[in-house]
Amino acid sequence: MDDDLEEFREIFLEECLENVELLERGLMRMDSGESDPDTLNEVFRAAHSIKGGGATFGYQPMAELTHFMETLLDEMRAGRRDVVPDDVDLLLEGLDIVQAILTESRELKASADHDGRLDLQVRLQTSVDGQAPAQSSDDVCQDVPAEKAERSWLVEFAPHENFFLRGNNPLLLIREIQRLGSCKVTQNFSKYPGWDEFNADNCYMSWLIEVTTESPEEELREIFDWVDTDCDLSISPIVAKENAEMPSAVLAPEPVVVPVSAEKTSEAEKSASPNAAAEPASATPKAGAGGTAESSSIRIATDKIDHLINLVGELVITQSMLSRVCQSQNPIDVTELRERLADLEYHTRDLQDSVMQVRMLPISSAFSRLPRLVRDLSKKLCKDVELVLEGESTELDKTVLERMIDPLVHLVRNGLDHGLETADERMANGKPPTGTLKLNARQESGSVVIEITDDGRGINPEAVFNKARENGIVGNEELTNDQINQLIFAPGFSTAETISDVSGRGVGMDVVRRNILDLGGRVHVYSTYGEGTRIEINLPLSLAILDGQLVKIAGEIYVIPVLSIIETLEVSKTDCASVPGTGEIFKFRGEYLNMLRVSEFFGLGNTTGGELIVVVDTHGKRMGLVIDEVVGQQQVVIKPLDKNYQNIVGFAGATIMSDGSVALILDPAKFNEPALQAEAA
Repeated sequence: MDDDLEEFREIFLEECLENVELLERGLMRMDSGESDPDTLNEVFRAAHSIKGGGATFGYQPMAELTHFMETLLDEMRAGRRDVVPDDVDLLLEGLDIVQAILTESRELKASADHDGRLDLQVRLQTSVDGQAPAQSSDDVCQDVPAEKAERSWLVEFAPHENFFLRGNNPLLLIREIQRLGSCKVTQNFSKYPGWDEFNADNCYMSWLIEVTTESPEEELREIFDWVDTDCDLSISPIVAKENAEMPSAVLAPEPVVVPVSAEKTSEAEKSASPNAAAEPASATPKAGAGGTAESSSIRIATDKIDHLINLVGELVITQSMLSRVCQSQNPIDVTELRERLADLEYHTRDLQDSVMQVRMLPISSAFSRLPRLVRDLSKKLCKDVELVLEGESTELDKTVLERMIDPLVHLVRNGLDHGLETADERMANGKPPTGTLKLNARQESGSVVIEITDDGRGINPEAVFNKARENGIVGNEELTNDQINQLIFAPGFSTAETISDVSGRGVGMDVVRRNILDLGGRVHVYSTYGEGTRIEINLPLSLAILDGQLVKIAGEIYVIPVLSIIETLEVSKTDCASVPGTGEIFKFRGEYLNMLRVSEFFGLGNTTGGELIVVVDTHGKRMGLVIDEVVGQQQVVIKPLDKNYQNIVGFAGATIMSDGSVALILDPAKFNEPALQAEAA
């Protein structure tokens, strides 16, 4: 790839990922029977944008494949063929290959290919040929000798003066024409002004191109789709005689013949704008954020940027007011100072909220991957499934959202495989033949709740308990149904009788829980055997700021995430007991929970008097953290420990308090780690 395009490579790949997502959403609508003109045009434009961008940036395998996909889509949108499931399957298979090429290209920093691409291109072309109407001899080349099928065209290409300023590179367009066949390029310098009027940012050149190719005129014009508003373009067939008269409007008195090569660049290319191909990238349809890989950029609405600029302006004004108060020769007016500080606090909080909103993305970018997954997996499992998505406009921090995609995919796969029954099983149990898998997202008091619900067979508590006891996960103790349901998150736990590529290897659900806990969230399973299962996930809105409860332990302030806290209560020493092999326990709402004296565990000193306990819920388990005093509640900014010191087990990070002191943030999830429990006991 040329050096002048390298800086735009990531921009193109980000845009391409968005078009891939747009294409997949459209194909899924087509698969469900939505073949209206708007859907077909949207899908066609997405494929066309991927093809055009891929060709411009040198990703030829991807451009070739999407060209065949585009041809099939063009037949559909023109009404020459119906939208049938087999064709949609082919297009989805092509989309998978495009995604694979994109992923590998991002890793290799260069164009990649896929083993199944050529075979799929043949099948796509076969599908088109099988239903395409009869065409004229000019358009059908299969039974005509190649020399008779070729035609010669005259392309008159005259860019406007602002062509370079729009981020365009004419050499890239000419190379695309050269790829279609043999061509001769004549460059015209007749519009060049004198040195006094010359502006290096303007384009004064034009080109006359003779090309002999089997491609039709439409394919020639497609090359200039990106720049059709930035140039004057004329394409006409060359008269079949030796000295065809050339239009004189664009010819220079002494034309210069420029050889076009894909390997070497001319001096004219060096004079082109370094912003080449920025226009193609910006011309692609804008889809939702996200994609097949973790995105390094984010789209921000202009109104959010405008709001941030306004807030910065307000902060500058407030700062100047504070400076005036402090620099005044008169005694400081305490009342005015407090008013200005109150203004500063208000604008700072507003700025904080606005900056957080910049990183917020709708959860639809994660949900949009699931219809395809459900479609393919339900066919493989021979199950009829209806997918219901609700709350897609709920917003979540970009980092949280991207790291939640894999857990969501696994939970959906698990629900399809283990939860929902086949149509025959459902009818035998008095259920409708089509199962329902529902995903719902909503925001609740500073966190986002995601629910995955199915109306399938539910969790068999007896089978789960027996399997857990067989694997040594639990002993012979009695457990409630709710506690048994949480056993599915135990490492290596699986009740599948056969191993397949869908499930049964005893991995997955424990990783799902670990990923969610690493995000500072919680996951809980609710199930009724024979009726269905609901998995509830609580996630923080952001990983940078959290709502924390300030507590005092051994004279120091610590922070406990509010999301982990169930209740804070005071118990007497008579309500506590020490159990050999288990440690201290206390009674809470009819059950006995483990206690952890935080001050003793970290060697901070002993607590005296009554026991103040913060009940936290992590890993689906509850335990009590013994503290000295509850100070209050506030939002805190998380500062990682590993950047300035090192990670410490039991702490999620640190924060800086209003007085400049540092307060450590406790990580309740780590206190339920088996190794830590054993050490505490």
